[in-house]
Amino acid sequence: MADAQPMECVYPTGMVERTIVLHSADNGKLMVGEAVALRLDMRRNKIINNPDNQPTISISGTKFATLATVIDYCTHLAGLSTPENFRSQCNKQTHFANLFNLVQAAHHLGNKSLMDLTCHILKYKIKCKTIETEKELINPDACVQRVRVAKRLKRDSGEGKCIESLLKNPRRQSFIMVSDCEDVLYHRFVASELGCVNRKNPYIDGYIQNIIMSSKLKELEDATAHLGRVMAGDRSSAESLGPNVIQRLLDILRSDSDLFLKGRAMDVLSQASFDKCRKLMEDEVIPALVNSLSESVDEALMALNRLACAFPNCIEFIIENNALEAVGTIVDSDRGVDEYITYSAKFLAVICRNYNLPVEKEREALKISEAILLNPNHSFRNKARACYILSYLSHKNRVQIKQEISDMLIDFIYCGDTLLAGSALGVLENIVRWGTSCQVESSGLVMPPISFIPGFKRPG
Repeated sequence: MADAQPMECVYPTGMVERTIVLHSADNGKLMVGEAVALRLDMRRNKIINNPDNQPTISISGTKFATLATVIDYCTHLAGLSTPENFRSQCNKQTHFANLFNLVQAAHHLGNKSLMDLTCHILKYKIKCKTIETEKELINPDACVQRVRVAKRLKRDSGEGKCIESLLKNPRRQSFIMVSDCEDVLYHRFVASELGCVNRKNPYIDGYIQNIIMSSKLKELEDATAHLGRVMAGDRSSAESLGPNVIQRLLDILRSDSDLFLKGRAMDVLSQASFDKCRKLMEDEVIPALVNSLSESVDEALMALNRLACAFPNCIEFIIENNALEAVGTIVDSDRGVDEYITYSAKFLAVICRNYNLPVEKEREALKISEAILLNPNHSFRNKARACYILSYLSHKNRVQIKQEISDMLIDFIYCGDTLLAGSALGVLENIVRWGTSCQVESSGLVMPPISFIPGFKRPG
């Protein structure tokens, strides 16, 4: 079979310039002037002077087609030709894989101006596309595993708000996730949603090594904070947490470390795979998180809430370790500030929604929700969360609701807050649907507001 034709390209050079031969990763050859070559590559590679041949530069990691596009840009900057505006050329490249390859090449070659331009174009190409659209436009096999990028996207003061909304809006999530700890953009949907293998963040092992081996407070804080952020963006990374690192994080929780480090340790532990290390999670991690409620309420509640949402089968063990009683103490105590009430109500709502509580635990949950409703200092939003808890508990005639609470629910319908009125109406609907005689301790529900409940029929 005949050999494939070599890929070659010649670019114009200045009158007195020597010509440099560039070798791409796929054995392509590009002949450019020295000014372009120096602008192209100033950091990693050196010109090799061969006695018999032209000077050469080997460009590893960049293929011929991508390198040719980069050279077009460098030729334009060197002033040796006046091609069509390079920005327009990049805008015409609708295939995202080409843009990602160009970003990677610019980073690999250390070309900051090209890096700025391609990142800017890439941002505008993805900001209005949902994951479904991106899946149609991108061939995952053609995408690079990761693109190392300086965090210039977030540093651009003029575009900061746009970028923040792009990265955080859950309805328009991009497959790009900017890590706050490393200058890396990740193809999140390629790694997780499409099930590509070996798409692991390359820094995870380093973070884990620092957590296990380091005794310096600053290194531990950085490693746990960075690992927590990475795991929040890619749930598949939870499989990287083995018993050794979990045990080390537990040691941090039980030590006299500062609360910031303990909070970061709880964040990582709450994202560990319950199924992978089930015994360790049941016997040590969950009790440690519940015990942490005594000193770090917000971090511990968020960790327990995250764990209960991700692994509903662990709720049984959370309850067995008296988490509801601890939350009740927080709500009743002087520490029951509105922020703590928010975390407590969210946690309790997740528990009641995903697990059929035993009778004594239902009573504890009912007591907590009533305490939130009866406290005039709590916000409407937290009272609405307490109503959500009651709606789960009152489903199918599970608990008795006091007359005082039912009267309050009716008042909420007229309070002017849509969220609170809607959540209160949900509880009243359960009362009517499943029977008032068992759920309300005394009669006297005001009929007019309840008559608005769908399906309600006035007696007689």
